[in-house]
Amino acid sequence: MSRTLFLIDGRYQIYRGHFGMRPLTNSAGMQVQAIYVITDLLLRLCRDHDVSHWAVAMECDGPTFRHQMYDQYKANRDAMPEELRTQLPYIDRMLEAFRVPILKSDHHEADDCLATMSRLAEIKDMDVRLLTRDKDLEQVISSRVQFLDEKNWNLYGPDELLEKKGIRPDQVISYQTLVGDSSDNIPGVAGVGPKTAVKILDHVEDPFSLLNDPVPDGIPASALKKVRANPDAMTLSKELVTLSLETPLQQNPEDLERIEPDHETLADLFRELGFRRFLKMLEPEEKVEADLFSGFDSPPATEEPTRQKASTAIAEKVDYKYVDTFEKLDAVIEACRSEGRFAFDTETNSLDTIGGFAVGCSIAVQAAEAWYIPFYSPTNNCPLPKNEVLERLRPILEDPSIGKIGQNMKFDAQVMRTQGIEIQGISGDPMIAAYLVNSLRGRYGLDDLVGERLGHSMISIKSLIGSGNDQISMDQIEPEKITEYAAEDADFTLRLSDNLRKDIDDNDLARVYDEIELPLIEVLTSMEREGISLDEKRLSEQEETLTEELNRLESEIHEEAGGPFNIGSPKQLQKVLFEDLKLPTKGLPKTKTGVSVKAETLEELSIRHPEQILPTTILRHRSLAKLLSTYVQALPQHLHPVTRRIHTDFRQTVTATGRLASNRPNLQNIPIRSEEGRRIRKAFVPNREGCIFVSADYSQVELRLLAHLTADEGLLQAIHDGVDIHASVAARIHGKTLEEVTKDERAAAKAVNFGLMYGMGAFGLSRDLSIPVAEAKQFIEDYFQQFPAVQSWMEQTKLDAAKTGEVRTLYGRRRPVPEILSRVAREKAQGERYAINSVVQGSAADMIKLAMIEVHRQCQLEDRDCRLLLQIHDGLLLEVPIKEVENCRQWLRDAMIHVMDLSVPLEVEVNTGKDWFDASK
Repeated sequence: MSRTLFLIDGRYQIYRGHFGMRPLTNSAGMQVQAIYVITDLLLRLCRDHDVSHWAVAMECDGPTFRHQMYDQYKANRDAMPEELRTQLPYIDRMLEAFRVPILKSDHHEADDCLATMSRLAEIKDMDVRLLTRDKDLEQVISSRVQFLDEKNWNLYGPDELLEKKGIRPDQVISYQTLVGDSSDNIPGVAGVGPKTAVKILDHVEDPFSLLNDPVPDGIPASALKKVRANPDAMTLSKELVTLSLETPLQQNPEDLERIEPDHETLADLFRELGFRRFLKMLEPEEKVEADLFSGFDSPPATEEPTRQKASTAIAEKVDYKYVDTFEKLDAVIEACRSEGRFAFDTETNSLDTIGGFAVGCSIAVQAAEAWYIPFYSPTNNCPLPKNEVLERLRPILEDPSIGKIGQNMKFDAQVMRTQGIEIQGISGDPMIAAYLVNSLRGRYGLDDLVGERLGHSMISIKSLIGSGNDQISMDQIEPEKITEYAAEDADFTLRLSDNLRKDIDDNDLARVYDEIELPLIEVLTSMEREGISLDEKRLSEQEETLTEELNRLESEIHEEAGGPFNIGSPKQLQKVLFEDLKLPTKGLPKTKTGVSVKAETLEELSIRHPEQILPTTILRHRSLAKLLSTYVQALPQHLHPVTRRIHTDFRQTVTATGRLASNRPNLQNIPIRSEEGRRIRKAFVPNREGCIFVSADYSQVELRLLAHLTADEGLLQAIHDGVDIHASVAARIHGKTLEEVTKDERAAAKAVNFGLMYGMGAFGLSRDLSIPVAEAKQFIEDYFQQFPAVQSWMEQTKLDAAKTGEVRTLYGRRRPVPEILSRVAREKAQGERYAINSVVQGSAADMIKLAMIEVHRQCQLEDRDCRLLLQIHDGLLLEVPIKEVENCRQWLRDAMIHVMDLSVPLEVEVNTGKDWFDASK
């Protein structure tokens, strides 16, 4: 019989008690209802359940990592009422008397503690019952982890979640990312509610995939617009809603065993608070509830009950040294050379790698031994001159034969680049290694990974710099006091890297790790530091044009409506559309305030009433207003004050398929569909005089990869012929020559060519092409008849994924597909779509990364002065001196088409221009 761990959400139960029942006061006039409710819960839990293990999760003191990430997180919440605050000390005393273990972790919320402990308990073959109603914790629900209703003891698991919200536990993070949470100030995607979110997740695994073309079938155009309108907000929302599964905790599940409570202290508390009913339960003569605490083994009177401490794989004894002489520094350098590798970490005064500076660095060459080397002292009392220290470190940092290991090494490489040192020879990054092992996990922080994999709780940075209004920066701390914290980071980075390296090797991920992801760090470091310039005058002109157009549209809307009104007010717009213009509302979605006036409704109205221009005009007004605020007005805010360039952050550990993500700002999502959107690219210009942009894009790379993967003779021939692939496919299906293929036939072939990789069926094709479903079904059947190996490969890929629970790219990148193992037909079908798409799109991701590495290497050659600036989906953007352009065209194309050995030729389109818009034509 499996053991069950009962985990109580302390904050939720306390607030439920205080606000969920009428005020209760004791003889002293103090409100006690929160204390009463949590006491009653603990007693009933013991009485009604065979509780072998339990714990209460409480909030940490001070801000969490989410507050550091987003200063408006939960900023709209009211302060805790004083009547509740006075009860907290008594709740602490009550929990202590019950001897309930407390889960709490610096910089983490109670939800993170509950999520982490739930996963650890699952691993230990325990069932978990979560006493909470926090929707964020729905992401950890499983067959073994379920909510337990404290009122009726009903369970809430995967089936109940699917019935209530229409989503699975593995979709909760994406769902919350889309809808946001107003109570926590999580923005989500503006205009996307629960219904739209479910509709989106019915068709895509990851809403971030909608930022790229092609778009899977079934996604409403209005929803797509909303998702693409503000990708930064969506990225932030995902980071905020994702619970940490590696929260540093002091206990393991086995440590949470229920032990004998302190009866005497409980009795004293019950008397003090006036809880007479509870007091009777403790009295020996009261037999009604005599078995209330049955199951406890009372220890001898002379002994205090004890609980085993959390196990740890880390030896307590460490040797962390402060380097304050050149003799010690030389010894560190010699140790690095002798070992041939070392872990490296920097301490800085800021997360701004360009405007900030390094105050010191730490180095470790073996476990439990590390050094902190200071560069700076706030009292000008640094033991060694910074410049000389850096010059002595330069040879080992720039020597590619000596391996460097760093957690998020790109940051440290950026920091040292600011100091004039180019780190070379990166041989390990635990953050990236953990991502490759499981690309679905979401969080890859050092503290989380060390806590989970090594059983060690890292020193909190709060112990050094404080928090809130009292927080200081590292450059305000004397270097000796930084030693233990900094050295520990280097020490455990080394240990964690070695720990993960075994998983990398055991899972056959060495090739993608060593040949793609690690070399890419140096490339991204260079790209991010280079940045890209923005012509603010051009943006200002676009702002003026857009503002004029918005004013014109506003006047037109007011004229059509018969008078002025607030276009941004749903209530006023409802009145104009459905009361003043009397447009029929039958079949339109409803909200609490009336008929919805979201984009989907306006699009439906424009179809139903083509004679009425108001819905279409309002949609255009909204689109231009979003363009103005999200890009035209927002981009200048990202110009760095030192360089006056935009330095985006390319992230390697975000997408499940391996594609890079761009953040702060997302330059991969600059609009290209509308004329106004495309013209935003005109504002991006070269950094240097005498240079222009050169863009290079793979042509139909995913279709070519499909041909290689399937080895379908017909598809291979169509590509080898070097003609229009879509027209060639249409010709084979219809038995025509290329010249005889119609525009509609080519469009259908193109839709199938790309749609198959995203699981498109007959219904989707029929809607895309506005043809009957039967005709679309026949077209797909004809396609597979002409290209049978494509269908065979798809079916085999699904079978293989069902056996292993994963798929692999051509280069060996691993993509878990747990959905394909589901017994629920819809989930399994979704998993099958992920399996097909991940192989193709993931292989394309590997290809463009390999191209980046090779192009960057070519740019470094002595006779070249080219610089790689951006990666956008399947293309690259370079800054090239005009005199080198023609030469660049040739070597750039050659470099990109030879990064992978395929059975089909790769094609690369190379264009040039004085700005990004011109280079993208």
